[in-house]
Amino acid sequence: MSYLRNICFAVLFLWLLGINFNSYSQNQFGEFYKMARKVSQLSIDSAENPERWHAHNYMMFLLLNPRLNFVDLATFDKHQVFNTKYKNGKLTMATVNFESSRNGLNIRSDLNVVSIEILNKYDIVSKKGQDLIFPIGFENTQAGRIKHNDKREKYALEFNEIAKLADIKMKFKLSAIRENWYIATDPILSDR
Repeated sequence: MSYLRNICFAVLFLWLLGINFNSYSQNQFGEFYKMARKVSQLSIDSAENPERWHAHNYMMFLLLNPRLNFVDLATFDKHQVFNTKYKNGKLTMATVNFESSRNGLNIRSDLNVVSIEILNKYDIVSKKGQDLIFPIGFENTQAGRIKHNDKREKYALEFNEIAKLADIKMKFKLSAIRENWYIATDPILSDR
C-alpha cells in the first residue's frame, strides 16, 4: 500500500509541476489531481486576506500530505523535520517524522517541492526545536480541544470558500480531509 501511495504522490508532484497527464485523464486519481492543481493555482494575498492565505497553505499542505490531520498540522514543529538541505537561506529538501494524533502510528515522509515552499512561507529556517511551524496552536486539554475544534470549523469554512474559488464541486470537512482524498480517488465512493 505504501508503494502505491508513493507512486500517487510522485504523479501528483509531476502534475503540480505542469507535466501533461492527458493519458491519465481517465485514471481513478484524475479528479483529485485536478482539485489539487486548481487549488495550487489560486493566488491569495496574505496582506489582503491573511486568514484565507493561511487556510490556502494549510489546505495545500494537507492535500499534499494526506496522512496528516489538522491536529498533526497544528502540532507540527521543527524537530519533526530532518534530512534537510538549504540553499540561499531557504529549505530545499526535507523529510518529516511524526506520530499520528489519530492512531499513534509513526509516519515518515519525504516532502515534495510544493510542501517545502509552504514551509518556507512560514520561515522554517529561523525556527528551532519545539517551535511550531504553523501558527494554529493546539493545547491537549479540554479547553484547548474546544478551542481547536472552533478553529477547525473556521478553517473548514475557509477550505470550502477556497474550493468554490477554484471551481471545485466537493465539500471539504476538515476533520476528514484524508477521507475526502480517498473518496476523490475511489471511483465508487466519488459518486456519493
